[in-house]
Amino acid sequence: MKFKSFLFVLLSLLLFSCSKYSPRFERSFLSVLSDLEEISSAESAKVGYTKRYFSGETQHFLVVTLSNSMNLPENETELKKLGMKAMKFVFENIDNETIYDGYEVVFENQKGNLITQTFKSRFVYSYEEIEQ
Repeated sequence: MKFKSFLFVLLSLLLFSCSKYSPRFERSFLSVLSDLEEISSAESAKVGYTKRYFSGETQHFLVVTLSNSMNLPENETELKKLGMKAMKFVFENIDNETIYDGYEVVFENQKGNLITQTFKSRFVYSYEEIEQ
């Protein structure tokens, strides 16, 4: 009986720790993704989170991935501004934006049919940058 109780508590804690950092949207998740695709002219958009370990510490990042965006700016500064616009939009539509240690936007473009090449541009923002 003690083993079952221990297992239940362990699984409950695991589930809680996994769901704590999942973005909670104020409106329909699919409508947010659809609007995000329009903002960035992307084929698809994803919003999730990831854990990273730095110097023995766990950090949680909210990640927005925009795949195969059309007409992306060549200039890195303009691309970073577009990423900021996308992240601000996500911020406006989630309830738990303050729990993350960092915020990342990934532009991911794939080229080719049989052999694909993936090009990624990553931008990391702080809470203060996004709130400006």
